[in-house]
Amino acid sequence: MSDNGGRHMNRKKLGEFLRHARESCSLNQTQLAEQIGYSIDSVSRWEQGKQAITVEALVSILEVTHLQVMVGDKEAKACIKIL
Repeated sequence: MSDNGGRHMNRKKLGEFLRHARESCSLNQTQLAEQIGYSIDSVSRWEQGKQAITVEALVSILEVTHLQVMVGDKEAKACIKIL
């Protein structure tokens, strides 16, 4: 498999994490987009794994959802590897 394919899979995994984070706070995409200062389209593309997310945007989402990423968390490492 090509490197792009691997990155695409990691984006999908990260997208699932982002969607879960948003839903765990009972937020819809519009509400999250407004709180982090990004477009609804960006939030949607991140969750679908269609667009890479910036570190700044990820940190904003983690702050809004009050989630933390542990350094030893293998899932988090796999997701953050694409950044």
